[in-house]
Amino acid sequence: MGTTHHSGYVSQHHFRRILGNFGVSIQAAIFASPGGWTETREVTKVVDVRTGEKRAGPVKETLAWIQHRPCQTGPVEYEPFVRSVMQGDAESAKAKACTDTARDAAQLYSLWKLVTENKRSLLYELNQRDTGAVGHVSVGDFHAALQLGTGCSSSDAKLVVANIPLAAGSGWIDYRRWLVEFCKDPRIDWQAYLSVDLLATGTHQIESQQSEAELRAGMMHRLHEEHHQQHPGHYY
Repeated sequence: MGTTHHSGYVSQHHFRRILGNFGVSIQAAIFASPGGWTETREVTKVVDVRTGEKRAGPVKETLAWIQHRPCQTGPVEYEPFVRSVMQGDAESAKAKACTDTARDAAQLYSLWKLVTENKRSLLYELNQRDTGAVGHVSVGDFHAALQLGTGCSSSDAKLVVANIPLAAGSGWIDYRRWLVEFCKDPRIDWQAYLSVDLLATGTHQIESQQSEAELRAGMMHRLHEEHHQQHPGHYY
């Protein structure tokens, strides 16, 4: 694959050239690489026109695909990249999701009833911790408000956070949006919770799957052509 000295790496130039031979863009390779979505939420500061002092303003949300091994810059470790693309982890991820769903279903349903029955007191506790009235609270404050507002346990609160898209990895929770969507369905949909402006095609999951399929199809087509050239008398 263009490597030298059997290092297991190829230069970025060779990597992109080989992808081009398969008809695969570097963007498709990025999305097909093992990784995960990372969310950040940052409370911005604005100047209060009445007092002239800075106060908490809108929350800036960003969403980015972070690769475990970046393939768009620098040398690329090609063997793990090819292995992950050809094998993939979609089936194992699906099986794990089904197992987790079955295991937590009863507890999550009980929490859904608890939240809907104590919505007013829970919202009061959350508002008390949202001192800047920005609609967001830290994960720690969310845990405390959830336990005080509903009487649930610490493990219950952890399960609720685990079912928020990206498990509130940014450290902040949009509690108003969460409360509306959780009362509809405790397994909150990505598009319902994350900012729609951040979802370029409506769903990142479909975009990622399409990119992975494009990459696999290109590789299989190239392998088929090479085999046909080496064995011209063989047909499928």
